[in-house]
This record gives sequence, structure tokens and C-alpha cells, in this order.
Amino acid sequence: MSMSTFFKGPLLLTMFAYNYRPEIRQRIDHPIYGNRHVEAKVLLSSFQHIGGGSLQLFGGTNLKSNAQPNRFRKVSCCASKPAEALEKREKEKQQPYQGILHVQAGDRIEELDHRETSLLVKEVKGWLMKLASGKWEISPSTYDTAWVARIPSDSDSSLPEFPEALEWIINSQLPDGSWGTKFLRENMIKLNHADGDFLSGFEVTFPMMLHEAKRVGLKLPYDTEFTRLLEISTTEKLAKIPLDRFHSTPTTLLYSLEGLQGLEIDWQKILKLQSKDGSFFSSPSSTACVYLKTKDKKSLQYLQNAMKHQNYAVSCHYPIDLFESLRVVDTIERLGIDLFFRDEIKAVLDYLYSFWTNEGIGWESTCIVNDIEDTAMAFRILRMHGYSVSPDAFNQFWLPVDKFSCFVGELSHGVSAMLNLYRASQVDFPNEEILTKTFKYSHDYLLNVENSHTSATKKNLMGEVTFELANPFHDCLPRIYNNAYIKHYSIDDPWIAKTIYQLPLVNKKVLLELANRYAQQCQSYQPSELKILVKWWHSSHFEDIPSTRFKANINMLPYIYYVICATFHEQEFGPLRIFFTKTCCMNTLFDDILDSAKSITELDSLQNMIESWDTSFLSQKEYKIIFQEFYNTILVMTKMASKINQNLSPEFIHKYLLAIYTKLIKFGIIEARWKIQGYIPGFEEYMEHAEVSIAIATHVLMGILFCGDPLTEELLNIIYDSKLLKLGSIISRICNDIQTYKIEMKLGESAQGVSCYMKDHPGATEEDALAYLQSLLEKTKKQLNKIYFTEKDLPKNIKRFSFDMARGMMFTYNKAKQDLFKNPNKELQSMIELCLET
Repeated sequence: MSMSTFFKGPLLLTMFAYNYRPEIRQRIDHPIYGNRHVEAKVLLSSFQHIGGGSLQLFGGTNLKSNAQPNRFRKVSCCASKPAEALEKREKEKQQPYQGILHVQAGDRIEELDHRETSLLVKEVKGWLMKLASGKWEISPSTYDTAWVARIPSDSDSSLPEFPEALEWIINSQLPDGSWGTKFLRENMIKLNHADGDFLSGFEVTFPMMLHEAKRVGLKLPYDTEFTRLLEISTTEKLAKIPLDRFHSTPTTLLYSLEGLQGLEIDWQKILKLQSKDGSFFSSPSSTACVYLKTKDKKSLQYLQNAMKHQNYAVSCHYPIDLFESLRVVDTIERLGIDLFFRDEIKAVLDYLYSFWTNEGIGWESTCIVNDIEDTAMAFRILRMHGYSVSPDAFNQFWLPVDKFSCFVGELSHGVSAMLNLYRASQVDFPNEEILTKTFKYSHDYLLNVENSHTSATKKNLMGEVTFELANPFHDCLPRIYNNAYIKHYSIDDPWIAKTIYQLPLVNKKVLLELANRYAQQCQSYQPSELKILVKWWHSSHFEDIPSTRFKANINMLPYIYYVICATFHEQEFGPLRIFFTKTCCMNTLFDDILDSAKSITELDSLQNMIESWDTSFLSQKEYKIIFQEFYNTILVMTKMASKINQNLSPEFIHKYLLAIYTKLIKFGIIEARWKIQGYIPGFEEYMEHAEVSIAIATHVLMGILFCGDPLTEELLNIIYDSKLLKLGSIISRICNDIQTYKIEMKLGESAQGVSCYMKDHPGATEEDALAYLQSLLEKTKKQLNKIYFTEKDLPKNIKRFSFDMARGMMFTYNKAKQDLFKNPNKELQSMIELCLET
């Protein structure tokens, strides 16, 4: 076999098999986990199968064809070898247990007495710190390694420059001496019925591979319907490429230069588009092709670095640091285990932020072309962690044909890119028009994809699309989202590039195990807390309260409890969950009996009582039951809050709690007077009172005593008057009014948002009023986003509680056209079950 034939042999590799056999897609380029391995029958190499049972290499060397293929090994840039890692972990398990694991949760310490969990957390922390230093892990690529193996040595052209790459290819040889050409011959015809995603650059690289294969005499079914159509399509596409622009402007074609050898390319001009690290679009195969054409030393240095990174092969991307770091952080947060890794995530995000630009970000640190998917994911994560990022980065991806593209100057994008754009669009601030545009476009695109039942390479991607569309960011509570993602998360998901590859740190069994462990821990305390609440309910005699609107029953208690569980799920926040549920139940009952008040005299006696909290002013049984329990609960809360907040005296806490609940009740009485008198205020006057009576501020001002953040009287005053609290109250009131106004009007409730708006705007219809309320809601959500993600003065847990209480109200009212606390339905029940399941 001549050298020219060897180095220009056919590149018939794994890449085309991925396009029509999903079961193969999940097996090829798969690093080892346990006893799993890549089946040899689908390992295809870049070299021609020579008859006679041997492959003749450099210098006449023969390698017998019965060589057994090596399993694909896990590729790591800095971790120990798999066997050493397992041995190290076993030694750690054998060491004496050092005690409980301390996990940072907010500013408090959560203790998990699980030895195995501590080992899992320690392992993941190690990965994150490697990512924070710019290191990563990725599976090897047969295709790219074959291209690197074709490069002859500078010192002796009869020898390979990278013998280890050649050896790796040889070790993938099948027992019959081939690399899968029989499989190719038997299955290429199936490409006529190909469905799903093609690999990146497939339309230019695959025809070139077939051309080389045909030239060296490899027997394959070249004349098929698919290959004919592909050749026509590729020829038309390449004919449209203006060579002047191609030589001067970075595009994604740089990723597949090996497929463009048939064009009249000036390879020396192409060098001007080289990345700082010497690569072309971070592609070893494309860079290897350029090196073979130019002998460029910078390209060779890049390939040498790529080989050093993995010792025996190269991946389809080198480097891929930003891409993997983003997805590891995103995965950890979506699984709901980020509380274990606050400091490590901060270190990773600092690294990522150092590469953020006004044009967004790419998949690796030296990338010269940014993409919309990585930009969207980075934008969302960085913004949610308080980093300053501008949505102007998305402007470059908007095309004159009214659509977004994945790369500047191109026309296409995928489902995953649009899903990330959709998620990023929901953390918008006021006056960010580009995010309004990205939201509408991505939402409509995903809805169309869902309705068309489009398939996707990632196993559960369409399940994620369906869930995200049904549960927008503001309408979905954290643990409900986390547990839904646990169901969608797969440790075997493939990633598409020029080949199919895996990101071991993104799709990792240890993450799923840790997520399930934490979900189970969250559930472990819920029965005992709920038992406390049920006992409290029965002892308070609430079921003795008569009501004209609904029969007070214990069924609403678990619904309220699980809303707070889905938000403040950490075990240390037990008192917060208990007291929040109690006060929500009492406020719901109080609101209902106020609505049924018959006379001003009745309200006057209630007003007198609230001035002194002396129930002797009250004659009605229901009032006495409610307010006696209100007062008793305030006493218990005072005692507990005094233990948690050493800077505040019990006397101050007691007065503070009485004041916030007194204000709530007074404003409720005012609205009851409006109803009896038939008074309809203007919208502004209505909102001044309704923002208070919705009780979100009251619950937050109570709950912050149990959030664990250090409090002072001064800080409590700041929170009391904060914009964050006001915006949350506005959102809660509007959501309530939009969903319940018809019921309220039927029951004689004259003052609610719709009627008050119509009073201010004679001639306006209900539809006009609802449109205004919806517009005000969207505007206020953006304001809430900005304050929550940028406010530096308020403690983290206090901000979190305020923000998530507003989300909780949106969840409560937007999941059905009614008040779900007073009228629980199957939708809320299913969401609660999702919060409980693992």
C-alpha cells in the first residue's frame, strides 16, 4: 500500500451511522461507565480494509487482523485514570467516618448525616474546581483521531507524526480486519429513509468521504437515492459560497474544511481565519486538513496540544471549556443540588464571565464565532447570579427574514438552541425589547415543534420542551421544576457535533444519585411537619366556623404547605414552613368570613378589637376563633423568632408581628366596608389597599424572621418599605384579580381590579380591563426580575423569599382560572405530587 493511498484513504467513519439508527447513536463514542462498552461492530475507521487478513502500514509493518478492539476510555484532562479513581474512592469509603457533612445552604449550614452523600458531594466539587480552572472532559472522536493519524512526521514522512493516534485507530479494528465496511455496505441504503438530525457539516464532509472511498476502490453502494440527492444539494450549496467572503469572514464552514477540498480554496488565505490557539473552529479534523495543505506550524502545535490533552486520541472539539462548564452548572441547578456547591459554582461562573462580551459567548475560550445557544445559556445563568450582562448580544442573531439563527449569517437553528433562548428570555428587565422579540419567536417555534411531534437526538428533549412551555419561569416553583427535570435527566444523552460525543461531567450518574438523595431528604421531614399542622388545625376548631362561601376544611392545609415546601425546601427552614402555612390558613379563613360580613356595625366591632387585640369586643363565634388563634400563633412565633434572631428583643418581635397583622386586618376591613356600601374606588385607590390585603407582604415580613439571615430593626424597616416587596404584592394582586374577578362579581364584590379600571375608563370593556392588567403584570414581572437579580443590599434568603412568594402566587392563580387554595383541583394536586416524587 503506497503512502499516498494510505494518507488519502477513505474517511468512512461512525458519523453517517448516527443519522438513522438511534440505538447506534447512543453506543458510539461512548466513554466507559461500569461494564458498558462500545460494540465493535459499529466502530468504523478512516483507513481502507486490505484483504488477506492484515493491514500494511509504514515501512511494511503488518498488524494482524485478529487484534481485539479496545474499549473507549473515559477522557479526562487532569483526573486520575478510571481504575485509580475507583481505587481512591474505595479507600475513602474504608476510612473512619469523620462525622456529618456540612453543606452551605444560603448563609446557614445544613447538616446531612449521610456518609455516601458526602463522598458524592466531594467528588462533584472536584469537577467544578477543575472547570473553574479551564479544564474539562469529553469523549474521544474516531473521525477526528483518524484525521490526525494521517499526518506524516516532519522529520520522516514514512512515519506518522502522531503514532499514538494511529495505534488508537488500529485498536478499533474488528476481528475480521475491517473497521465496519461490511456494516456500511449493508446499511447505507437506509439513509434513503433518514430522519432526525444530521451531524454538523455532514452535507459537505460525507460526500467528500464517499469520493475518497470510491477513488481507492472501496466497494460501497454509492448510487442510492440519498447520495444522489445529497450530491445535488451539496453542489448547489457550495456553488453559492462567495470565495472572497469565505476567505475573509469566519463562518461555520471553518468547522468542516476537510469537506471543501473540491473548492478552489486558497489555503494560505484561510490561515488568516485561524483562532488564537491555532485551530479552525476548534475542530481537530478541520485543522488537520489545513495542516496537510499548508504545513502551518501553529496548526501543528494545536494538534499536539489536543493529543496531549487526551494522550491517545482527540475529541471532536478542542477545547470545549465554556460549553461544558455552562451545561454542568445548568444541570446541577436544574437538578436542585446547587445548594451543595455555592462557592464552586461561583468560581466556575467567574471563569465564564471573563469570556463574556457584548457579542455573547462561544463554546470555548478561544472561539472567534459566537453562537446563540451558548450565549443564551450564559446570559440566563450569569444574570440570575447577579453578573452584569447585556441582552444586546442577541441582536446579531436576528435576521432580516424575521427569524433568529444559531450563528451570525446563517439561517438555521435547532430545538435545543431555541429552548435555551426561551429560558433566557424570561429573565428580562424593563425596556429590553430584544428579549421580548426572542421570547415570542422561541415560544412560537417551540410550540410548533411540540405540535409537530418532532424527534430529537437528546432522549428527553421534547419532554423538556413540553414542560417548559406549560411551566414558565415565574409560574413554576423550584422543587416542582427540579423534580420534573430529574425525570427528564439522562446519563446516556448523546451530543451532536461532527460526530456524536459525550460530556461525562454533564451526563453523570453521580449527579442523578445526589439529586435523588436530596429529593428524598426533602420528603423525609414533610410527614412530621404536616402532622404538626394537622394537629394544630384540629385543636384550633376552625371547622366550627360557618361560612357562606365555602366550608372550611383541612384539605386546603396541605396545598398551602406544599407550596412553601416547593420553595423553601431546606430542612433548616422548618419553622418558616410551619408558620407560613398556619398564617396562610388563618388569613384565607379570615378573608372569607370578612367577605360574608353583613353590617358596618359588625365591622366596627372588629375594628375596635384589632386596636387592642381584645376579643371581648367580638360577638361572632367565627371571629373569636380566628383572632384568638391569630394571637396565640403570634406568641409562639415571637418565642421561636427570638431564639433565631439574637439581635432583636422578644418585645420588639412581638410588637413587629402584631403591627404587620394589624395592618393586614385593617385593610381587609376597609375592603369589606366598600362591599357593604357598594363603593367602587378608582384603580389607584384600589391598588393601595389591595396590595396589602392580598397578604403577600405580610407573609414575607413574617417569614423573614425565620430565613436565617441576620436581622436588625433598621434592616426590617428597609425591607418593609422595599420595592421588591411592593412589586411582589402588585403581581400577587393582579394574578388574583385576573383569575377570580368573575366569581367576585357574582358574589357582590364591587371592588376588584377589573371594575375599578372600568370606572376610571368609561366605555372600557372587561376585555380592555383584562388586557391592561395583563400588561401591568408583564411590566411588573420585569421590574421584579431587575431588583431581584441586581439588588445587593438585601440578604440573599430574604430576597429569595420575597421573589419566590410572588412566584408562588403566580403558580397558585395561573394554573387554573380560580383560587386554587380555596378550590384545589387536579392540576394543583398533580403539581404537588410532582413536588413529592423522586
